[in-house]
Amino acid sequence: HIPELDDRIVTVIEVVPSADLRTAKVYIGALGGDEKEAAKLLNMFSGKLSSLVAKNMSTKFSPRLIFFADDTFERVRKIDNLIKSSETR
Repeated sequence: HIPELDDRIVTVIEVVPSADLRTAKVYIGALGGDEKEAAKLLNMFSGKLSSLVAKNMSTKFSPRLIFFADDTFERVRKIDNLIKSSETR
């Protein structure tokens, strides 16, 4: 439980494991707050979260989780704005 995230809904958008499964990049979205701040908070608790994941895995190693703010929607919005601005010219 991370009290600083109580007022947000955090969603895992994508998980990208490394080839050796020792690390995993976890891309998140956060409703009700700054995604970068949510990723920073999750990274502070990464060890605890990684151990929770490890309990549900049957592999020799469990990945170290590294959280990142997902910027997909921001990139889509920028592209959409570029398209709209080029249509009005």
